[in-house]
Amino acid sequence: MNVSGQRQSSVWSSSPSAKQIHALGEVEKDIARLLHIAATGLSLLTVPQADPADPSSGDQLPDGEERAEMFVQEATKYYETLESIQKGLRKAIVNLREARISSAAIAPSNAQAALLAPGVNAESLAGDENLHYALQESLVEREAWLGLAQTLENIQNRSS
Repeated sequence: MNVSGQRQSSVWSSSPSAKQIHALGEVEKDIARLLHIAATGLSLLTVPQADPADPSSGDQLPDGEERAEMFVQEATKYYETLESIQKGLRKAIVNLREARISSAAIAPSNAQAALLAPGVNAESLAGDENLHYALQESLVEREAWLGLAQTLENIQNRSS
C-alpha cells in the first residue's frame, strides 16, 4: 500500500465518527452495486433476441441452463447486497440514537412537511406554527397542556 493509501485508511480509523462516515460511504457503494445487479438480473429475464441489432456490443448473454444459473447467482448477490445495505443503515440508525441526534436535525429542509402528522396539510397552518412538530411531539404537547389546565382547575377549586 502506498503512503497516500495508508494516510487515507488512517483517516477513516482515526475516530468513531470517521468510521461511521466511511461505513455510510460503503453503504452508498452497495446501493450502486445493488442497482447494477438488479439491472443484470432483469436483463437475464428478458427473452433472448434471435437477431441482435448490434452483435459487436459484447454484451452477449448465455442461453438456456447457463442463463438460469446466472440469474440464480445474480439473485443471490442481490439479496446479499440488500442485506448488507440493511445492516449498514441499521448500524447508522443505532449510532444516531446513541448520539441522541434527532431525525429532524438531519432531515433536509424540504422534508419538513413529511414530519407532520398524517392528514395535516402544511399549507393550512398559519405561518410556521407547529410546522416542526411530528405526531408524537404534538401528542406530548397536547397532554402537557391538558395536565396544566387540570392543575389550574384543581388550584382554583381548592381556593374557592
